[in-house]
Amino acid sequence: MRFDLSELHAALNVARRDKGLTWNGLAAELDCSANRLTNLRSAKLADMALVMRTTQWLERPAASFIHAAAW
Repeated sequence: MRFDLSELHAALNVARRDKGLTWNGLAAELDCSANRLTNLRSAKLADMALVMRTTQWLERPAASFIHAAAW
């Protein structure tokens, strides 16, 4: 099982646009850099604290981004 970080990035991008936020604005709300958020699109590993903050911000369970790993 793995987090699908590209799916998390896509969900963040939709919610960010819906709320009229830039990546910098979202990063300020999540207390991180915009690069950390945009890098989720291609990341293989992520900081669990950041993943938890983003899923809470999205108001979605973290489990909705966990899928069987395709090794």
